[in-house]
Amino acid sequence: MSWGLYIEVPDKDLHDPYVHIVSGCTYNLTPMWAKAIPFLQVTQDFDGLEARHVLPDLLVGMSDIIQNMDAYKALNPDNGWGDFDGFFTVYTSVLKTCAEYPGGILRWNG
Repeated sequence: MSWGLYIEVPDKDLHDPYVHIVSGCTYNLTPMWAKAIPFLQVTQDFDGLEARHVLPDLLVGMSDIIQNMDAYKALNPDNGWGDFDGFFTVYTSVLKTCAEYPGGILRWNG
């Protein structure tokens, strides 16, 4: 099973949210997310957060990921569904998107 993360960005012309798809990720990588972002006990905790408020935590997490890459790789799931490389790709996408749309609202689905 997997979950997806989106960001809603207000469209000033249409007054409707523009949804930017960030990415999807397998639940098997949740321990990596929880290690990188301590407030994140479950990935659903992303839902409803404003990107500008998550960005500082994402930056701290990125620093930890880079400094402790082996510890993250040790969290690769035994069943082979997902791995550190996939986690890093999605994490980087989330970080970049939050930086690009700091006023956006994160939306989780799964």
